[in-house]
Amino acid sequence: MNAVMLVLGNLGVALTAVTTVAMLLTFRRPRRVSLLSPLVSMALSLVVVALLIVLGGARLNGLLGLPVLALGMLAGFLRGYSLKLYWVDGRLMGQHSLLFLLAWGISLAGSQWLTLLGSAFVASLGLLPLMLTTGTQIGVNGCVFLRRLAMGDWSRG
Repeated sequence: MNAVMLVLGNLGVALTAVTTVAMLLTFRRPRRVSLLSPLVSMALSLVVVALLIVLGGARLNGLLGLPVLALGMLAGFLRGYSLKLYWVDGRLMGQHSLLFLLAWGISLAGSQWLTLLGSAFVASLGLLPLMLTTGTQIGVNGCVFLRRLAMGDWSRG
């Protein structure tokens, strides 16, 4: 039974790695920024992290995780102002940082692997970068949403 759980756990780590690579390939080009896409991205970031923390087995104390998430959101909001947004053929375009997506995936896969190896405490500490990068993505998308509202059709030159 232990071997089956180890195989399933390694499959979960592999799925995380494949998903991270797919995200990197998907987000490498500039993409259209609609009003809805930043909101959907923020919601999915929270849902995916919560789901993977529950399924991964590592636990992070909320008194430690929530301030790190809030710090990431603040850093992301500030980073969102440096994101280049520009008009191309009547569409607002922008590009997200691949470094944050890579850090998110590595942090999650590392925490999953440490949990498999029986280091639940170390794995829970490995979730701190995951919370920070998730907060950063939420902050960036929140900033992009607000900038998108401010850069309505009337601001094209």
